Parts: sequence; C-alpha cells; structure tokens
Amino acid sequence: MNDPLISIIVPVYMVEPYLCKCLDSIINQTYKNLEIILVDDGSPDNCGYICDEYAQKDDRIIVIHKENGGVNIARNTGLDIAAGDYVTLIDSDDWVSEKLVESLFIDINKNGSDISMSGISNSDESTNRCMSSKEALMNIFYSKGVEGSVWGKLFRSEIIKRLRFAYYAIHEDLMFMIEAVRICKKVSVICEKVYFYNRRIDSITKTNFTLEKMEAIHAVKEAMNMIIYEYPELAKAVSCSQIHCLVPLYAGIPLFQHARERKLLKKSIANVRRDVLLDPGSPYKAKVIGLTTYCGAIAVKMSVWLYRFYWKARQERMFPRKARKGQV
Repeated sequence: MNDPLISIIVPVYMVEPYLCKCLDSIINQTYKNLEIILVDDGSPDNCGYICDEYAQKDDRIIVIHKENGGVNIARNTGLDIAAGDYVTLIDSDDWVSEKLVESLFIDINKNGSDISMSGISNSDESTNRCMSSKEALMNIFYSKGVEGSVWGKLFRSEIIKRLRFAYYAIHEDLMFMIEAVRICKKVSVICEKVYFYNRRIDSITKTNFTLEKMEAIHAVKEAMNMIIYEYPELAKAVSCSQIHCLVPLYAGIPLFQHARERKLLKKSIANVRRDVLLDPGSPYKAKVIGLTTYCGAIAVKMSVWLYRFYWKARQERMFPRKARKGQV
C-alpha cells in the first residue's frame, strides 16, 4: 500500500540567504511521497531562480511564480492546488529535521488527530500528548509547548482545505490557528523538535505602528472574545495571549504621535494585565511584560529594544555574515 501524498507549501519572498538550507531540508525528508509547492511571491532577488533550479533536480517540486501579494495570499495559492491527503506549511527562511513529515504523519495517524504539532525549542515537554480542541487553544494562548503559528504542524486536508488565510498586517498565523483548532476534535503534540525557526532580526524589528496593524488587533480581539463566549474558562489564557499581541504594537507607536490609538491600546492592556499577573498559569515572560507596562511607554520601548538586541546577537551566532549566502 502506497504512503498517502503529503503537500508541503512554502511561500518564498526575499529569503535568498536562507532558501537553499530550507529546500535541502525539505527534499531530504525520510518520508518520500511529497508534493512540494514553492510559491515565489514576486521576490525581486534570486529566489525564483533558485526555486526553478531545485524543480529541475526534483520532480516532486511545483513552482508557482506570481506577483507580490503577501505571505497569506501566497499560502492560499498553495492551498488552492494542494492535492495531498495532508498539508504542512514551512516558512522559507526556516529549516526542518529530515524526520519532520515522518514524525508528524506517524503521530497524526496513531492518535487519530486532526492536527499534529511539533514541540517548540523552549519547551520542557518530554512525552507526546493528545488534547481536545479547548485544551489545545489554552496551550496556544499560554504558549505551553505549542506555538500559535502555522509552521511545524501537519493538517488533515479536510480540515485545512475548509480555511483560507485572511489578510492581516500582524498575527495572521494566530487567527488561522484559532479557526483551525476550533473545528478539530483532537489535536496531538510530539515532544520531538523537528522544526527550526529562524528568528530573523529584520523581521523582529518590523514593529512600527500602522493603522492597518491597529485594525488587525481589533480582529484578534473579536476572535478571542468569541473563544471566551464558547469557553468562558479560557478567559485568563486569552488575556495572556492578548498582552503578547498588544504590547509590541503599543511599543511601536512613536512618542507624541497617534494619541488616540495609544490611549486605546493602553486601555486594552490595562484591561488584561491584572489577569495575567494574578493568573498562576501565565508564563514568566507574560508577567514581566505586564509589569513593564506599569512603567510607561519609554520603559516598554526599552524592553522591546533589549529583546531585539538579544535576538540580533543570537542570530549572528546562528548565521555568521560570511556564511549567509546559499548557492544551489
């Protein structure tokens, strides 16, 4: 009996230094029956050329070249043509273990789950586990062993094909995962770390305030209010997630500008931080963020700056400047 086809969707844009490492990790998967969909989102560098070169070497690769429309439109383009019984998404500046697909596929079938999630690097989980939709949402909101991102997960096609990514300036992954988990009956998590996220400093620093991001925050709050309506017992976990969404945007507002939006964000933060600080389930990081907001906008900006500095130093160790450019 043949192994089921698994689709891998990779949106590609401006990741030339990292793309080869990503694609090498995908084509070398121990699970072989793959459909690898590379969506070149109008990248102005050599990414499109690199994708075509890989497609010539591996007939499992499908390359789509399109005008730039953003990562979510690129993901939707991949979903539109994905023919697999299962679907996973990989960001083109990350890389994966050669056992990513195999490990998630074994887990999702062993447990009869709708989504299988890989463990995250800062988790101390040592055993695989299964959970209900409600429990999975709680763990996502608390960041307890799972991420509210779409990468590092294997979806049954009948789940993910019912959804599409909406355009949001921020937190689009979280919005998608809330909807995906809500329609699941069972979610499973493996403790094995098989997905490696490249926390790029040029992505981290894109926290400047825009009105489009403010609109996205309103959408996130509406989605989370819906979760509270369905599961009132998750209210504190939702507060924890909200403070992670609100504070970076608040910190990105230039001083003495956008007074109305600053006031609205400050009020929203004040509405959730007490729950975060008093909640025994809130992680240490969320409590530190909550405490920082009592000290004013400058203190919040300083904490964000220190966070960027830390990750910049860490990224320089992972990707030394002389070794960043990849060649096919």
